[in-house]
Parts: sequence; C-alpha cells; structure tokens
Amino acid sequence: GDPVRLVDARRAVGWWLIGASRAMLALARQHALDRVQFGKPMPDGLEPGDRLAEALVAIEGAEATLELPGEDNPDLTALLAKAAAGKAALTT
Repeated sequence: GDPVRLVDARRAVGWWLIGASRAMLALARQHALDRVQFGKPMPDGLEPGDRLAEALVAIEGAEATLELPGEDNPDLTALLAKAAAGKAALTT
C-alpha cells in the first residue's frame, strides 16, 4: 500500500489507543475513589495510586510520541508512537 496511508493509519490507531487508555484510567481512578471495604472507604495507603500514576505516565509519554513531527522518518515515528500507545493501553 501507500506508505503515507500506512503512517496515517498507525498514528490514527495510536490516538485511538490514547483515548481508550484515558477512558480506562478515568474509570480505574473513580473505582479506586469509590471502593469500600468492610463498609468504610479504603485507607489512603491501600489505594492503587502508584499503578494509576504509572498508567498516566505511560499515556502522557505515548501522547508526546504521537505529537512528534516525524519529518525525517515518518514511518518510524508512527510505528514508535503506535507501540507506545499500545503499551500505555496495556498498562492501564
């Protein structure tokens, strides 16, 4: 196929994964805030804050990669951006 279209498709999938990751992160955060154990909210020390922060860092990194101009090698940039977005989605 046309290499420009493949680059555009990879970037589109990357952005879709970023959107899905952000939605999953919002749901996970709300679940953590709403979670109760034995009729009481979870103590601060038991919340999954570290994992949520790790997911946010992965999402932000993938988004930054997708925003790279990629003028020198657009195919490689798009491939890396899609891979970063996929990793962020798995982390979330």
